[in-house]
Amino acid sequence: MTGAAIMVIEILGAKMLSPYVGLSHFVWTAQIAVTLMALACGYYAGGRLADRSQKLSALYWAILAAAGYLALTVLICEPVAYWCLDFRLAVGSLLASAILFFVPLALLAMTGPFLVRVITSSLAGVGGNVKYLSPIASYRQFFPMKGLKVNREGHNVLGYRLQLAHTTGFGGEVAPPTHRLYGGGEQDLRGFDTRSVSPYTFIPNNVQFTLTNPDGTPVPLNPANPALGNVVIPLPIYRMVSIGGDTQLVTNLEYRIPIINQVTFAFFTDFGMDFDAQPGQLRQSTAGNSLISGVQYGCPTIVNGACFGGTSVKFPLILPIVPGTNYVPRMSNGAELQVILPIVNAPFRIFYAYNSLRLYEDIPQKLAVPNSGPDNVNTFKGYFPTSGAGQFSYQQALQLYGADYILREPRKTFRLTVSTTF
Repeated sequence: MTGAAIMVIEILGAKMLSPYVGLSHFVWTAQIAVTLMALACGYYAGGRLADRSQKLSALYWAILAAAGYLALTVLICEPVAYWCLDFRLAVGSLLASAILFFVPLALLAMTGPFLVRVITSSLAGVGGNVKYLSPIASYRQFFPMKGLKVNREGHNVLGYRLQLAHTTGFGGEVAPPTHRLYGGGEQDLRGFDTRSVSPYTFIPNNVQFTLTNPDGTPVPLNPANPALGNVVIPLPIYRMVSIGGDTQLVTNLEYRIPIINQVTFAFFTDFGMDFDAQPGQLRQSTAGNSLISGVQYGCPTIVNGACFGGTSVKFPLILPIVPGTNYVPRMSNGAELQVILPIVNAPFRIFYAYNSLRLYEDIPQKLAVPNSGPDNVNTFKGYFPTSGAGQFSYQQALQLYGADYILREPRKTFRLTVSTTF
């Protein structure tokens, strides 16, 4: 009920002020701004009050005080409005709305968090077990242009956008991998593929590698009964994956030139960075880490098809970012043609982008254990038997899982899409 009352006050408050300050967008903007500020303050005050005391009498007094203040606004609306007319319309309407309606709106907004605290026996489970925040701030501005100068009579448009996003866990948790930040695509960095701009990390894996003879045939568990399967060697392997960043910065600059009705040509520059600023926020789950760390890796000795002599590997819980892939700036420069499609009223875009800044790195593979050592104990080579099949399989595995990664983001992009920019 208090939520409905807040909505009624927001709408009728502007109507009460209309005989004195009108109903221009200044008045409505002021009323909405005061309402939002009052809600924020009321939610905070209600939560603080509930932490100190959960007596409902405090809430009843707040609602009663809001009702009394609203009754008073009927009497003081006219003198307050006339006093605020001494200021500019934008400032005066904001002052009038704040004086008349901020206090009752804030008092009514205290109801929600207060009742949530009262009816919830423990705040630990509220909101589930995800516990992460993902704020985003964006600012954009457009200027009418005549040539390269700002001119109110110009038909061209210069626009820019600044956007900063961040995601982080709290309460001992981290942000889910699916909610980390990726860049790229026609809405931020046009020269890069969608969700391709990201730092990288090495993820540990348990790979079952088939022991193979030099002639390419697998080694069976029982040569007399090949149907029982083949000998497999558990190997600790790191795979490099794009993991997304916890912080993202995107800036766009665009100069638009109308050609004919519904057709626009534009030059653009996109710049962005997607990086991991909090190393502690990138970690494996405890259960997953225990699962792969508790395995016996390797098969240096085979007796009747069974492996002996395996060793365990302790994988770190925190996943480090691959050097050379964090804090990498990307930039796209190019031009595009936009045509507003009828019926769907969406822009069909053809654009060409040249990526002047991109990721261009050779990343050496990371092995879970050293490749070799003096005694071949707990080394990658020591995971294999000393037989011909073991050494052949070792070379195969080293070639497959030990090769360097070659990261080459595109230099140029030509794309057709139906979507909006900023």
